[in-house]
Amino acid sequence: GTTLLLHCDSVITGRSATFKTAFVDLGLVPEAASTVTMPLHLGARRAADLLLMGEVLKGDEARECGLASKVVDDGTALDEALAQAERLAGKPRDALRASKRLMRAPWRNQVKAALEREREVFSQRLRSEDCQAALNRLSRR
Repeated sequence: GTTLLLHCDSVITGRSATFKTAFVDLGLVPEAASTVTMPLHLGARRAADLLLMGEVLKGDEARECGLASKVVDDGTALDEALAQAERLAGKPRDALRASKRLMRAPWRNQVKAALEREREVFSQRLRSEDCQAALNRLSRR
């Protein structure tokens, strides 16, 4: 789910939430266009820490590096998200849509191309010996 957050307009998280991308540890490669979106949001070096090293982030760290937009006390993230959704619902819908399109336009083609590249390599890696060995280790736990 961590890579899907990179496609969200806003990410609200609790302080003790953890975020991890274990692709390489599982013999896989990143997905969900995260090879483009994560460096874009977090910078190349921080993205490498997460995507290659599998570093774990807590809520405050996720906010500091740009993965999350807001950190709230544990158990209050849903309430905060609902309040934010209500504020957005009160804004002119067409202006919101147009603004989102404009904000994403510079990277739209890069994201589409990354999705295709990642899908192809991910499916190859699923059949690799590295991945099979990692999945076997997990199933024995």
